[in-house]
Amino acid sequence: MSIAALALHLMSNEILSGTLEQTFECAAQLVNQALEARLEDPDGVSPR
Repeated sequence: MSIAALALHLMSNEILSGTLEQTFECAAQLVNQALEARLEDPDGVSPR
């Protein structure tokens, strides 16, 4: 699943259970985590 698809999926879940602000915070955290993972493993070969 792409980072964008994962973010949209989690955001849609957050919209149902939280405020828009919380949704954007969740998305921002998710993007940061994804970028950090990308930096740690640029080829995407880590089994995480």
